[in-house]
Amino acid sequence: MAKNYTIRVDLNNYEWLVYRVFKVNDNIKIRTLCSAILFSMYASLYSTTKLKYKNHKVKMGNHRLEELKLKKKDRLKLKYGDIWNFTIKVYKVSDGHNDKRISLLKGKSLGIIENCSSIKEFINMCYEVPDYDDIDIDLINAKLDKYYNNC
Repeated sequence: MAKNYTIRVDLNNYEWLVYRVFKVNDNIKIRTLCSAILFSMYASLYSTTKLKYKNHKVKMGNHRLEELKLKKKDRLKLKYGDIWNFTIKVYKVSDGHNDKRISLLKGKSLGIIENCSSIKEFINMCYEVPDYDDIDIDLINAKLDKYYNNC
């Protein structure tokens, strides 16, 4: 049966600074989900992405989220590049699919600043960027629609 999930994505140890909450259908490709999450964080998508579930590497390729058979409270670990580690938490599992494969419900901050050599440098830079805490959910959803929901 088709499922949709409400998930929260947190920057590890800095949940108070960077997070996103998404609604996502289980028929989305795992690679597409990871790409869309990072895209919403303004990542360039040029670095290596790895995903783990229950301490096992998840094959991305053409595999779909439904293959993981996620349940409420499940956690996945997303690693991007050398320093960016995120936790994906499943908050809700519902029957059926939404109109869109993925949509952003809420979040905090612009996302990540990739040219940092450490998380400490990133935190310091956040205080230097005007309006860093602001997030334009409508703009991100419009881009998600353009690049991820019209495939």
